Amino acid sequence: MTYPEHDKLKAVVEQSQAIGEFIDVFLPSKNIHFGRPSAFEGGGLNPIHINIQELLAEFFDIDRDKLEMEKEAMLDEIRRLNDRYDQAPNA
Repeated sequence: MTYPEHDKLKAVVEQSQAIGEFIDVFLPSKNIHFGRPSAFEGGGLNPIHINIQELLAEFFDIDRDKLEMEKEAMLDEIRRLNDRYDQAPNA
């Protein structure tokens, strides 16, 4: 069985990890945060809360729904193999 979304994820895991750490750890450590200009008088910024996993998946063209379906298929395959092993003689 093939798992194309997992293959794509595997190919970019190091890049994805580095970008995620940059956004989630390094920038906040430098007191750098994402924000949009406030519509209220006096300006300022309204914080932007982002889901880094969703952002990275979109950037690397990985379909998170398909990824989840592939995970379920993997688990189903493991369960089938375990059932076969449990039912084998001398198991």
